[in-house]
Amino acid sequence: MVGVTFNSVPSPSTCRNISLATLHLARSHIQTQLSQFLDEGQSFCLVSDETTKGTKKAQTYGVHSSDGTFICLGLEQVAEKSAQTAFATLEAAVSKLPRAPSDFFKKFMVNVRSTMSDSARTEIKFNKIVENYRSLVAPEVVENFTKLSDQEKSELLNFSNFFCQLHLVSNFTHIVLKSLLELEMAMAGVSRQEEPSVLTLIKSVSQYFGQRGSGLHQILTIWDPWCKQKNIARYSFPSFVGNRFNIVFVLASRVFHHRQDLIVFCEEFEHEKTVLTKVLELLKNPLITAHLQVLGFCDQLITGPLWRLAENSEHILSTCQYSLQLINWLEDCTHFPLSFFDGVSPVTNLQVISPTVSGLLLRSLVDMTPSAAGIEAATLVSKSSLIYFKKVFVDFLPGGKHNIEADEIREETRGAPATNRASESVFGFMTHLCDTKPNLRFEVCAASTLLKKNHTLSWLGNLPEDVQNSILTDSRAALSRLKCDRKLLVLLELDEQPGRLLLSANNQLVGKLFVQKTSSTSPSSSSAPQNRCGFIEDVFANRRGCEFVTLRYDDDDTSFRMPRVDFDNSVSSKNIIVF
Repeated sequence: MVGVTFNSVPSPSTCRNISLATLHLARSHIQTQLSQFLDEGQSFCLVSDETTKGTKKAQTYGVHSSDGTFICLGLEQVAEKSAQTAFATLEAAVSKLPRAPSDFFKKFMVNVRSTMSDSARTEIKFNKIVENYRSLVAPEVVENFTKLSDQEKSELLNFSNFFCQLHLVSNFTHIVLKSLLELEMAMAGVSRQEEPSVLTLIKSVSQYFGQRGSGLHQILTIWDPWCKQKNIARYSFPSFVGNRFNIVFVLASRVFHHRQDLIVFCEEFEHEKTVLTKVLELLKNPLITAHLQVLGFCDQLITGPLWRLAENSEHILSTCQYSLQLINWLEDCTHFPLSFFDGVSPVTNLQVISPTVSGLLLRSLVDMTPSAAGIEAATLVSKSSLIYFKKVFVDFLPGGKHNIEADEIREETRGAPATNRASESVFGFMTHLCDTKPNLRFEVCAASTLLKKNHTLSWLGNLPEDVQNSILTDSRAALSRLKCDRKLLVLLELDEQPGRLLLSANNQLVGKLFVQKTSSTSPSSSSAPQNRCGFIEDVFANRRGCEFVTLRYDDDDTSFRMPRVDFDNSVSSKNIIVF
């Protein structure tokens, strides 16, 4: 197009090698950062999360240091999502970092003083495994551990588990909607209904008036100029699909604010857009309006402030203060429901109040006198919310574990965040890569994610030139091992053998170099040299549980499979020397 012709381009194999070398570079950066933090004696908060992308299951790990630095430790493909698999994958990822000593993982785990995750059962089990492992290895790696007093040992082994408060907000949605559905079913006299009508309205407005559905329904193209013509300062309606945390409450407050404008618009254009007829019917329903008001107050007074506090608090133990304030406010609302509608948040509101941000939304909610249906809904929502928040904040409330130990654990949990947003963002970037490049191989996706999240290229650029060259040389030298890992992953995916995937991923032998003394009984030809070199390509177990070791030779790129028993005997007799 611009008259330029390339005389040569990289071959596909070169591009693959560059991607694998980049993965080694990213891991070198991780090892350097962790070593520095360990030398400084910083404590870590370990974060983890898992997801499924297409047919692949992925696990991510990271740490927040005491100074607030986040390090993504890895993005690993796993066979299944059990807690034991997650821990084994973490151990393999950290232990195999470049230049990591044999006890690196143990020292790392002793410095992990807390965890942050969602409250899924696998994550709870994973956190317990981490805590038990720390107690097991601490005597091995902590200097003069036996000379420590019982109190010092207790302080060293003290461990805290925190759960993401964004998931707390997300799960709260179900609690509120369930209460509203029960009220609506009781008033309608029905025994079965899929969802509350207010949720149907919220999803419909988001679908018809939002950006995501604008191309299909062509309603936004009418709504936007109509609002400008009427001098209406409109709020956008975010997509209901793809927003998992606070979206129901955010949309509810905006639909409530624009309800009169939406009614006028639907009456004017329902003959052109027949889907607006159902929306108009829902908007005119007084029960739905009352429920919209309750959901809007939840956004402005509960979930919105909780979200902002979780992302902006100086310390996660600040939750002890604002969780108690929230509980006290909800108790008042159960006895005096009108307190729910006075517009005063029970917790510190960090959102800037301005005519273009939350002021208009909150004012429209407060200005409408609550109906009897609204007061009844607020009472039931307050009661169910009180039960829910007492349960999820139990460790932060008076008498709870974190509340009692706040002074003792404040320093060691200084880097612990209140949300698992860092892990979520890793998967967010991974999703972006998978959506824009659907044929991208997993290890390339992992390398790109680690480079992006850990700012590896900036770190590399600030190093002296000789150090840069040394790191890049090491990355190129590691290609054979990384190619081996890649081949194993592809073969095991094709064979659909998750058991082999787990064994190979966690076996210490895989990828190690060896020298084999040949003899007349050797599988090699008579022209083979006296000693043959290569690397251990695979360790797997067949369906009967018998283990085999596959050796890959460097001289002719052939492989030889032998029983694990024979391999161990050869190592013992020094016919095979493993490095």
